[in-house]
Amino acid sequence: MRKKMILLALTLFIGLSACGNDDKELPDEPGKEQGGNGGDEPESPDNPSGNEPVSWYVATTGNDGNSGTLDSPLKSISKALLRVNPGDTIFLREGAYHEFVTPTRSGEKEN
Repeated sequence: MRKKMILLALTLFIGLSACGNDDKELPDEPGKEQGGNGGDEPESPDNPSGNEPVSWYVATTGNDGNSGTLDSPLKSISKALLRVNPGDTIFLREGAYHEFVTPTRSGEKEN
């Protein structure tokens, strides 16, 4: 019986430690991204100040002349890399992207 209790305690400890804190802040409301507009409309990637993180979307059905929002995605990863700022996120929609990309920024504010 004692072995079962030790095994149970060890299993619980390992399970709970796997649920560690990544120090990521979660949105206050479901569907609301940080710095977002409440989830009603996709956030516009036009963010010249670079103060708030922006989500950029790329889809094989997109167009590189689009704004890069969920409803108006870019077509190429290369175009998204030209627009992205440190702290931004690029989401790739399902599909095959046939291009070679070379990031020119490290993701740090200085670059």
